[in-house]
Amino acid sequence: MKTQSILQLVLMIILFYLAIPHAEAQFFHSGGYQEGVLGSGGDHILIPAQEHSITIPQGWSGISSYLDPVNDNVDILFEPVETSLVILMDMDKVYWPAMNINTIVTWNTQVGYIIKMNNLVTLPFWGFPTSNHNVSLNGGWNVIPVLSASSVITSGLLDPLGDTFIIIKEIAGNGLYWPAMLINTLPELNPGKAYQVLVTDDCTITYPPGIRKEFISNNSSIPVNQSWNEVFPTPVSHTIAINADAMTDLESNDFIGIFNLSGSCAGVYEINDIQTPIGLTAYGDDFTTSLEVEGMTEGELMTFRLYRPAIKQEFIMKVDFSPDLPDAGTFQTNGLSLITGITLESTSIENFIPGIDFSIYPNPSKGDIIIVFRYPVQNADLSVYDMHGQMVRHEKVNVKQQSNHNRFYLGTFSPGLYIVQVKNSEIFDYSKIIITK
Repeated sequence: MKTQSILQLVLMIILFYLAIPHAEAQFFHSGGYQEGVLGSGGDHILIPAQEHSITIPQGWSGISSYLDPVNDNVDILFEPVETSLVILMDMDKVYWPAMNINTIVTWNTQVGYIIKMNNLVTLPFWGFPTSNHNVSLNGGWNVIPVLSASSVITSGLLDPLGDTFIIIKEIAGNGLYWPAMLINTLPELNPGKAYQVLVTDDCTITYPPGIRKEFISNNSSIPVNQSWNEVFPTPVSHTIAINADAMTDLESNDFIGIFNLSGSCAGVYEINDIQTPIGLTAYGDDFTTSLEVEGMTEGELMTFRLYRPAIKQEFIMKVDFSPDLPDAGTFQTNGLSLITGITLESTSIENFIPGIDFSIYPNPSKGDIIIVFRYPVQNADLSVYDMHGQMVRHEKVNVKQQSNHNRFYLGTFSPGLYIVQVKNSEIFDYSKIIITK
């Protein structure tokens, strides 16, 4: 009788191993196991950890896992890709190895993360399927994980929230689901990814149990228009809807570009159907890069152009914004705008207004900086923003002479990267400054 029981136990363990791809080959390598109970007799076995292979693209994206990790220390989790990792963030905390900053410390399966990599990598994520498929959302913006081993229908997950749910968007991508604007370019949420969600009140979403399968997820591609510079997507973005009634003068295959006041393209969209509302994404500056500003800065005026490949002609887009959405035509982190009218005017790149010309030194600095303006500037606003897009200083400046030196003290700021913006009613410029200890 005892021999028969042992044989049954061995057989069930063998069947369990066959049911989990890679488990027997990788069990001892991962060093992870979980105690389980087998059958009605209550026999205990050791269940090996599963591997979730997460493909992480170069640049910015979202990351999560449906597994509770064997070791939740982020230093250990990302050790296999540590040479490519730039930064990992959630809504409040940061893991930035190059800066010796780690306020995340341990991985939380119930939240999503924003990540930047220097290269395309595959992260071997070892763990056990989470037993908690609920994700709590706070009123406002959240970064959510995908707690499923298979793709989840976006509308099926979020529509049960009713009017509490506003919008979900891809991190550093153009995909979004915005029911009120009849826009859905994000039909599925993919395992291994994370997404930004806006809700009006605290609420909870519940993922259905997923079927384990091999899956490789990628960001939606950003269209490329050879007439403009390459766009570098970041997790800081502003979403602009265009309703179908506003697109009467547009054509399929037209490109719409969103530009900062220095003339750099910070977002691009290729039109496929002028009968369907579309959603544009303008990307903010990448705070982890060198001192060059690649995208939009907080409060900057967004300008629009249209390129028509059929006739190889560029137009200025004069746009009308709906007053029902507060952000209108200025860039805001997680801003929402609606364009209700478009007028096209022939243009060229040279027609754009140049910015204020200033420089900052020393840079990096311990806080005592000098801003040198090349030209006089009257009644301008000087604003300093941190890496989360929050204004941390503001004052008026008046520069009566060229090459005027203005001293500012930022030594009370925490070490990190900041954006210095100077603008008046007509012109605008900005630069990055790194504050060190």
